[in-house]
Amino acid sequence: MGTQHGCLLSAEVVENPGRTQEGSKLIVVDPRRNEVAKEADQWLRVKPATDDALALGWLNVIIKEKLYDEPFVPGLDERALPR
Repeated sequence: MGTQHGCLLSAEVVENPGRTQEGSKLIVVDPRRNEVAKEADQWLRVKPATDDALALGWLNVIIKEKLYDEPFVPGLDERALPR
């Protein structure tokens, strides 16, 4: 999480605003209302350094409600993840 990933996504969206799939929504998690936040469908203005807590909350819901691709998950391990 954190601003480093947000900047990469922000640059992609600003340069290619039509890049999202049709019907998808752009949600920006950032304490600042930047250019991408202005274009977003939903701007979540979190307190600085609380985006990790938000992500963990989302993961909790995703796991409890099984909103993930179950057949894909068992194939994941540390070797398969990018470094």
